[in-house]
Parts: sequence; structure tokens; C-alpha cells
Amino acid sequence: MVDEKILIPKNSSFLKISSSPHYKNHVLIRYDERHYVFPEDEVVFLPLSNITAEALARHFWENLSTRFKNDFTKIAVSLRETAGQAAVFSG
Repeated sequence: MVDEKILIPKNSSFLKISSSPHYKNHVLIRYDERHYVFPEDEVVFLPLSNITAEALARHFWENLSTRFKNDFTKIAVSLRETAGQAAVFSG
């Protein structure tokens, strides 16, 4: 079974994030007049301002390059959104 998660950019200036006042162990995400409630265990907060393929590729690259800095001279991350459309970050 694939374990899917909802990615939320915790550094977004557009989102207001809090615990749900109505549902135990749920997170409330507010964007303008819209309100979204998700179970906490289905959400991953990332230190990003926006969830885009480019931002995710860079985020993964930063984590990998820090973790494997002594093992590789160059790391590239390619993240595909759809067939023929990808973001690449390398260094």
C-alpha cells in the first residue's frame, strides 16, 4: 500500500496553520476564505514557502547533498510532475 501525504509549505505567507478547534488530531489550513481540515498523520510540513516541483527538487537536493556530502562530488535531483515536464536541481 502506498502511503500518501499532503505536503504543506509551513513558510507560506498565504496560509494560516493551526490545530482544528473541532476535530481532535487534525490540522486546520486557512487560505483567504477557504478552510481545509486534515488528519495530522496525513500531513507533512515542509520548510518551504510554496510547494512546486522546483522548490521540492531544491529541498530534496539540499537534504541529500548534506547527508551524502562525503560520498559524492555531484548530486542531481529530477522531479517529474507529468510526462515531459520536470524540475531539475543539481550542484
